[in-house]
Amino acid sequence: MRHEPQQCWYPQNVGLRFLRYAGNANPTYALSREDDIEVMVINPKAAHNFAKALMTRSKTDAIDAENLAIYAERMPFEAWERPADECIGLRANARRIAALNKQKTQTKNQLHALESTVETPALVIEQTEQLIDILDAQIKTLRDSALNLIHQNEGLEQTKARSKCECTDL
Repeated sequence: MRHEPQQCWYPQNVGLRFLRYAGNANPTYALSREDDIEVMVINPKAAHNFAKALMTRSKTDAIDAENLAIYAERMPFEAWERPADECIGLRANARRIAALNKQKTQTKNQLHALESTVETPALVIEQTEQLIDILDAQIKTLRDSALNLIHQNEGLEQTKARSKCECTDL
């Protein structure tokens, strides 16, 4: 089930400002490129705790929108700074690697279950093994691409040196 980000527009002295929950489906990146729109990203936990402080018991889209509007009125606006395109690309690579690793683990578990019975046709086992090889190749390609991106960008090299970054798979 896919959840759409919740949005609330409210005007201020300088153009429009966009207030939204943080999440994976992120139109924030596109909006933050606009000159006349400043973007604020709220941590979902902070928004949840703010709603609890307002003693909101129900959770509907209308109530969430109202709570975000109240948050926007009461809290200082902190403009979100968009990460560099290279960082966004690296994050996309890392997330895809993580998803492929999860899929590879699932497929290996399926292969183990298939191999545990004599009734499984050889073709099914062979195709499952091929799928694991394909997933391995995609993971390697993405990992190499991510490492090249890191080596080509000095800022990413420094980030890698300071912290272990978001993706431990690299």
